[in-house]
Amino acid sequence: MRRDADVLRGIAALLGTTILWASSFPVIKIAVGSSTGLGYTWMRSAIAALALLPLAARRIGRAGRATALGGVVTGIAYALGLWLQGWGTGLTTASNSAFITGL
Repeated sequence: MRRDADVLRGIAALLGTTILWASSFPVIKIAVGSSTGLGYTWMRSAIAALALLPLAARRIGRAGRATALGGVVTGIAYALGLWLQGWGTGLTTASNSAFITGL
């Protein structure tokens, strides 16, 4: 019986994640419509950085130069992807953007 509960919990987690992911595209469309793609990217990245700062603060002193450089490069690549996605969403519908992103 425990296994059935675990399976149901897993299905619920996947369904919840899918709903959150899919609902982000109309939000992106609205955000890009009231701002620029670059402004949207900056705001989203700033919110994420502020949310993660308390978690990273304890470990930031222990990170070496290579780790910090890797984090910066990864952050820039991710921000570029966010900007391109926001720019593309501004040019098409939210559902098309979700479909293309899902590919």
